[in-house]
Amino acid sequence: MLRKSRTIVFLGLISFTTSALAHPVSAQEYKIPTQSFPTYNEPQQTTKSQSQSKHQVFELPKPPPEVKPPLRDNKKVVIYIAFNCQPCQAALDYFQSQNIKHEVKNIYRSKQSFIEYLGHGQGPLPMIFVDDTKMKGFDAAGFESVYAR
Repeated sequence: MLRKSRTIVFLGLISFTTSALAHPVSAQEYKIPTQSFPTYNEPQQTTKSQSQSKHQVFELPKPPPEVKPPLRDNKKVVIYIAFNCQPCQAALDYFQSQNIKHEVKNIYRSKQSFIEYLGHGQGPLPMIFVDDTKMKGFDAAGFESVYAR
């Protein structure tokens, strides 16, 4: 008995027959294995031939621990910062990487810090004091020259 099948083409990309949709094919007809595959939670069985492989596994050496420079606390460093201030964050990151002891005063979190900031004269942030020397803004080379004095 012949069945009529009609081929449908969508924009020339996908084609299928209507008779295939009416009668789905089971996994056994396509010879798809129905066994369960191991998941990430299930340990896989290894055989002796797999464990005695020709290839040797080498572990990479661990990198040496990061060595911080010695604590630099011979001068008093005070930094006035604000939220979302990229130069302020750059200065803080620099102080941390160079292990420079500093005091942070956020002018938005503390009213006292804001009053102190205004008392020193308004200017760009961060405002950094190294002992009594005032720096407006942040530049690593400029900071090192002020810190070295």
